[in-house]
Amino acid sequence: MLSTLDLSNCSFEGLIPPTVANLTELSYLDISSNNLTGPLPVFGLSSKNLTCINAAHNSLTGSISSLHFEGLPNLKYINLGDNFLSGEIPSSLFALPSLQKLQLPNNRFLGRIRELSNPLSSLLDTIDLTNNRLQGQVPKFFSELEQLKVLLLSYNGFNGTLTLETFRNPNLSRLDFSYNNLTIDPTRTYYPGSSLFIQELSLASCRLQTFPVISEQSTLIHLDLSFNEIQGKIPDWVWKVGNGSLIHLNLSYNLLSGFQEPFRFPSLSVLDLHSNRLEVCKATFLQVLDLSNNALNGNIPPCLPNENQNLGVLSLGRNNLSGEIPDTISVGCGLETLDLNKNVLKGKMPRSLVNCASLQVLNVGNNEIEDVFPCMLIETSLRVLILRSNRFYGAIRCSETILGWQNLQIIDVSTNSFVGMINAGDQNNDEEMQHNHIQFDFLKLSGYYYQNSVAVTMKGLDVELVKILTVFTSIDFSGNKFYGKIPSRIGDLKSLYLLNLSHNALTGDIPGSIGDLKQLGSLDLSKNRLTGKIPVELASLNFLSFLNLSYNDLFGMIPKGSQFQTFSEGSYEGNVGLCGFPVNVSCNGNGDSGVSASPATHRKIEIEWDYVSAGLGFVVGLLSTVWLVLFCRRGREIYFGLVDRVILQVYLLVARVKRRILFSDV
Repeated sequence: MLSTLDLSNCSFEGLIPPTVANLTELSYLDISSNNLTGPLPVFGLSSKNLTCINAAHNSLTGSISSLHFEGLPNLKYINLGDNFLSGEIPSSLFALPSLQKLQLPNNRFLGRIRELSNPLSSLLDTIDLTNNRLQGQVPKFFSELEQLKVLLLSYNGFNGTLTLETFRNPNLSRLDFSYNNLTIDPTRTYYPGSSLFIQELSLASCRLQTFPVISEQSTLIHLDLSFNEIQGKIPDWVWKVGNGSLIHLNLSYNLLSGFQEPFRFPSLSVLDLHSNRLEVCKATFLQVLDLSNNALNGNIPPCLPNENQNLGVLSLGRNNLSGEIPDTISVGCGLETLDLNKNVLKGKMPRSLVNCASLQVLNVGNNEIEDVFPCMLIETSLRVLILRSNRFYGAIRCSETILGWQNLQIIDVSTNSFVGMINAGDQNNDEEMQHNHIQFDFLKLSGYYYQNSVAVTMKGLDVELVKILTVFTSIDFSGNKFYGKIPSRIGDLKSLYLLNLSHNALTGDIPGSIGDLKQLGSLDLSKNRLTGKIPVELASLNFLSFLNLSYNDLFGMIPKGSQFQTFSEGSYEGNVGLCGFPVNVSCNGNGDSGVSASPATHRKIEIEWDYVSAGLGFVVGLLSTVWLVLFCRRGREIYFGLVDRVILQVYLLVARVKRRILFSDV
């Protein structure tokens, strides 16, 4: 007779046959991870041998009544998670005589859970009701289940005031009351000397204003107090929670202002303090430190990168940090991500960064760093390099050009003062950008709990990528003073998705080899001095979703292609010699606009007259500025007060791929 039926991950659709409930010898039923719809069958006395029912990850609808599992004395495991089940959860479900694990997360259950008359007889050790629409107070009998180990109630509408001291069950190891309408009484938590062994406690968004008294919890390894209203300094006893076993501490989105000393981090590998009001250093085991998006000011403590050899992620972006980046990084630095984006850092790039051989992501964008290109970084494992919106200057004279670094996939040096010609590098390099295949994965660090993020510019707008696809490659050299021709070898970067060379002084023809960039989704060559015709090869770029060739000296017929027909006239404006759709100029028999003189000639004449006027204005303005700065104190104050530039770049990512991408959470 059939005792085990496992039909999981079989892509079944439609209703569950009611005859499944009539298999008298069936003890194990797993129909999870299909696309089954409709209601759950009623299992009666004929299914009395069932010990396990797993129907999770389907599209089941309807409600659960007290009759669904009545007469199943041996049922130990029920998992109906990730469906569309609704209605109230009958309290009789918690009273099944042999039931140990009840998992109903990610459904649409609502209403209150009625109290259980005799909870002491229950064998339940796991209750997971995460992400439903349950309301009312947390049932009292939950705290009276003697075998209970795991209680997960987050993302519901439970309300009222809850005291943790009621949950004294010595078997409890995980408690999660996060994201309800609950108020946790922080003064009535676990009494000293209690023999509790909770390992994971999550109280996010529980209206806490002070730290709960949990200093006696000797086994805690995970503590989440984020999204509360906890004020003041972090007490020193927090670091002693778990007798040194605490690994994950999340205090983000509070009103914390500092630390009580002494502060020690004996075993922490994740400390999340972002979005507070923090105004750290001997954390020898710390691997991830994210203090981004706070109100931090002053200098970066030299001890952070110097004394923390295990630190793999240091994120201090979106603060008000000033001064120079400490050049005290010691040999053996373990940093894989350094994010200092959007501060007011000045000075030069620390040469000791070369000691971070494992560095993959470096983001110092939107600061006031004034230096030449940091060629020493070629010794690292860089995949993402963001130097945008600083004061970098000069030619890029590395022994290897930046397009020749083997691992680089995202390069953004936009809005600086770099000069010189763009060199496409050595044929044997550019490995990451020469992949012709698509392998969709996310950039991962060495097992850390962290999601790298970076901003890229497309359509003149920007977006922040919270996860970085390893296949996503981007080159942004815009807003500099690069000149000369675009190297034809740029067509060898087969997996390039974004290319932005706008706002430079590039000349010559657009290389037809750009048509070999079959994955290219965004191309911006606007506001240069490019000449010649638009290469017909560009019409074969089937995934191109954004094109801007405006304000150059291009002429001739605009190529016809499936993607080229979708671009507006704005993609070509400022090129008076272009003709054909979508510009409002017809081509003659020779395939051009018939303009007698090249646009370059007209523009040259205009520019020469402009130079005359600009030169006179420059001399007058320069003399006035020199007088104000040298001889007028008030003038100096006004002048230097206006030196800081306001940087505004808005982010938008438009991604097109030729196969379906399945994004999985990191």
